[in-house]
Amino acid sequence: MFKGKSGIKVYLLTLLISVVFLGALAYILLMGIVPIHRSAQTHTSSMDEYRFEPDAEQDITLLAIGCSNKGDVPYGFVLIKYSPAEHSMIIAPIPWQITATVGTKTYNLPRFYDKIGVQSVVSAVENAFDIQFGKYMMLDVEGFAKLVDYIGGVVIDIPKDISYNDDGLTIGFNAGEQLLDGEMLANLFRYPHFEDGEISRCTFMGYAFSEMINQNLEPRLAPLVDMAFPTIINGAKSNINAADFSFRRDAIIYTIEKGGDIARYIEPQGEFDLRKTVFTPSDEYIAQINRIFSK
Repeated sequence: MFKGKSGIKVYLLTLLISVVFLGALAYILLMGIVPIHRSAQTHTSSMDEYRFEPDAEQDITLLAIGCSNKGDVPYGFVLIKYSPAEHSMIIAPIPWQITATVGTKTYNLPRFYDKIGVQSVVSAVENAFDIQFGKYMMLDVEGFAKLVDYIGGVVIDIPKDISYNDDGLTIGFNAGEQLLDGEMLANLFRYPHFEDGEISRCTFMGYAFSEMINQNLEPRLAPLVDMAFPTIINGAKSNINAADFSFRRDAIIYTIEKGGDIARYIEPQGEFDLRKTVFTPSDEYIAQINRIFSK
């Protein structure tokens, strides 16, 4: 298009002047407009700031299942219902000796797991209380300990000295109030000599879970939400997926930022047979679980 060195020089000079002029113009506009834009934006956000409000669609019920090691027959079963719109979390430990019928089989919960698998345990709990939820999360001691430590541990009042060393489990606690980390709490859940047997163990589990949630529900946890989910799920056997989390992410952050005591627990009610191998829930207990955990 241009011929000779003089033409090239003229072209370059013209281009340079144009760039300088446009740069100066852009600078003037930027200095003049951006502060006004930012001021207007700040004013708008203060007037029309969006605030997420959860509804019943974000409710979720799941069965938390505890075992010593991955692949072991589980020993702990806890129904949990999270209702962010009601700012509520209901925790209901279920005695493992409860029996239910799934298809043509009638077993207790560990036997369902051993004979058929984890999904049959979910179905057994659903059938025992005439509810539907489908979701589960199975954690071994290591996975549970990571979850508790991520949240921040829990201060528990231990009513009496506890000492136990058998079956690969060593426990030693003095009576009184103390901070427990995840491994300490998991070991307490496995302690086999609660005063009133399984009912006392379930009651302690409900108390400890509730205290852990209520004591740690504060804004410091909000930035950890996105990191916590993969950490927890990767350490668990669960049918809760990324879509379940994504759908409830804002509700979880809303709950954390609101804070307060949202968790409460339900004590199991019923009777054991003479050998303590079969638990028959009372009609009142079944009705209570049905009322709370039914959709």
